[in-house]
Amino acid sequence: MTRNSAVIWKRFFLCGKMMRTIQNGRFFMRVLVAMSGGVDSTVAAMLLRDAGWEVGGAYMRMLPPELSAPEDGREARRAAERLEIPFYEFDMVSDFREQVLDYFCDSYLGGSTPNPCVVCNRTIKFGAFYREAEKLGYERIATGHYARVLRTGSVPRLLRSAHREKDQSYFLHGLSLSQLERAVFPLECYDKERVRAAAALFGFENADRKDSQDICF
Repeated sequence: MTRNSAVIWKRFFLCGKMMRTIQNGRFFMRVLVAMSGGVDSTVAAMLLRDAGWEVGGAYMRMLPPELSAPEDGREARRAAERLEIPFYEFDMVSDFREQVLDYFCDSYLGGSTPNPCVVCNRTIKFGAFYREAEKLGYERIATGHYARVLRTGSVPRLLRSAHREKDQSYFLHGLSLSQLERAVFPLECYDKERVRAAAALFGFENADRKDSQDICF
């Protein structure tokens, strides 16, 4: 890293001090980052790694090969290799079908409007994913969501991101208190422009990757 890029990264990283005081003064836990291959989860993993956490990355395969985009998994693996962190791939096809796809279809057939992202976050990303992470010895899980968790006293509270235009806390409102307790959101105070700039600074190929706007299935 050049001296100039180090200065830029230091400024970018100042907001990340929350990651050093995540739980009662206990620093640098083992955290597994859900890596989609996109820029947000890549920078989230980089922030945690540079804060001193013991970081791993994992890609969740939720659709069968004939329906999935293989480049997502490859991009996630490449990002983990660049970060020099352990990488895993979890087969969530059955869980996703039972918990999200079946719910989605049943809701429409029953005349109601489904909210698959909220259900997926509760049952898959912060449910099944955490159970897999726990088997590997990770204490926390992290994602590239733009949201915050306030930890005061014994009850964690979900808050909106510091940058409201990118806030994703709505999609996390279904998480239980225990799920919030073990969740880490490194991008809590960043906007997308700064996240892309950080990824570009360190040469990640996904720095300019377009945001996903559609349902994932």
